[in-house]
Amino acid sequence: MTEELNQQSECFLVSKRTAASLLSISVRMVDYLIQGGQLKVRRIGKRVLLHREDLRHFARLDSQVRDRGENTGGHDGAARTSN
Repeated sequence: MTEELNQQSECFLVSKRTAASLLSISVRMVDYLIQGGQLKVRRIGKRVLLHREDLRHFARLDSQVRDRGENTGGHDGAARTSN
């Protein structure tokens, strides 16, 4: 029941500052992701807003890419050894 209340009170659209906080990145990085087409925005007047579900998708996608790289012998940082 508490989870349902949290979902109902969640905003659908969030500011760039809130998006940055949710993703644990800087607002500047959010701007880079928007410019690169990795995050979509909704403009309402002068406000630039992002869909919360798009942020969740981006976070999951980034995690899946890292997992695939580690599982397929991609660069995981451990290969950096000096001889």
